[in-house]
Amino acid sequence: MQTRSVLLLVLVVFVAASPAAFGQWAATGTTNISVTVGPEAAISVNSATPLTTGTTLFDDYTGTTAFSYKVRTTKAGGSGSVTAQVLTDFSPGNGPSVQTPPTAGDTLSYGCTVAGPGTACSGSITAQYQTDTNVATFGANAHSSKAGDSGSLAWVLTNDPKYETGSYQAVVRFSISAL
Repeated sequence: MQTRSVLLLVLVVFVAASPAAFGQWAATGTTNISVTVGPEAAISVNSATPLTTGTTLFDDYTGTTAFSYKVRTTKAGGSGSVTAQVLTDFSPGNGPSVQTPPTAGDTLSYGCTVAGPGTACSGSITAQYQTDTNVATFGANAHSSKAGDSGSLAWVLTNDPKYETGSYQAVVRFSISAL
């Protein structure tokens, strides 16, 4: 029993005297840094969009909404999109309306331009009340620039003589996603 205690004491003294045996204390050290990069997307609508009419009587109202976006989609099988939705219809009443236009065929529509990795919508898209409509799509492994890329919607609102005079406003929500 005494031999065993002495052997244990010698072992403890040896281990205590040689901390480098465990590699925890030295003049330098290292670590492994790891990161998992996932898909991300963000959008910024740059300004309000006044719609104005041309010089000819009852020309349609037009205007442009500019936006900036940042996106990164998954390398294999990734995708993403930018959509627009008329969140609240024009108010007050008796003017233009997306939900219940005063005349069949009255529309709020847009065409798209997109710089960067997105593919812009094609042709004229009719905006929908509380339903997303396509602005741009992204495929797998899409990457915007660090500063972001840009796009715009060129709006056209039918100028119907039935609209009462006054100022009208609607809210359009832009959304971006990335998978």
